[in-house]
Order: sequence, then C-alpha cells, then structure tokens
Amino acid sequence: MSTLEFGVVDGDGATIPGMHVQCMATTKPRLTTIAWKITLFQADGAHLLRVYQIDNPGLTGMRPGDHDFPHEHIGEPRQPDDPAWQSIGFNGMLDVFCQRCALTLDGTVPDPTAYPLR
Repeated sequence: MSTLEFGVVDGDGATIPGMHVQCMATTKPRLTTIAWKITLFQADGAHLLRVYQIDNPGLTGMRPGDHDFPHEHIGEPRQPDDPAWQSIGFNGMLDVFCQRCALTLDGTVPDPTAYPLR
C-alpha cells in the first residue's frame, strides 16, 4: 500500500485547520490491478470525519451495485456507482476528486505508486 497525504489551504494560502487529503493505492495480491481511494477528511476534535471519497477498487468484471464497483461517498452515504471510473488511473481520479471537492491543486501531485529513480 502507498499513501500520500497533504493539507488544504484557502484562496489566500492559509491552512484550513483539520482538513487534509489522503491518496491511497493498494496493489491486490496476485493481481496486476491497483485499487485507488482518495479521501477528503475533516478533523472534528478527536474524530476524523470523511467529507468526500472516491473509491475505485480496480477489479474487472464488477457490475453496478457490486460493493467493489467504483463509487463515491459524500460523508458516510454511498452514492450511485459510476462505470466511467473503471478505466481511469490516479490522475483521472484525482481530477474527478478535485472537481467534486472544488479543490485546485497548486503544482503536481505525484502518483503514489510511482517510484522514480534518482
């Protein structure tokens, strides 16, 4: 599993307290697929609340309605599945995530599964 996390700032560059984004990639054992999950969290005292999440388990052969079909959460409730997400990778999912959360990235976010040689 690879994880990348970063904080959220407002239009003036000030940190929004308690808000952060987590990008997680999981390689399934014995499979060549990668599961992507990108989440916006809000810390509320001692609790970490999911504000928004886009989840693409990366499995083939799933049908809409299957638990492992690409989907999103707004808060806790699961939203209707989106077949268009089955074939997009990290950058495509990050674009959808930013559109849904009204986030603008300043710079590039490295793919959590990329391990560039130095």
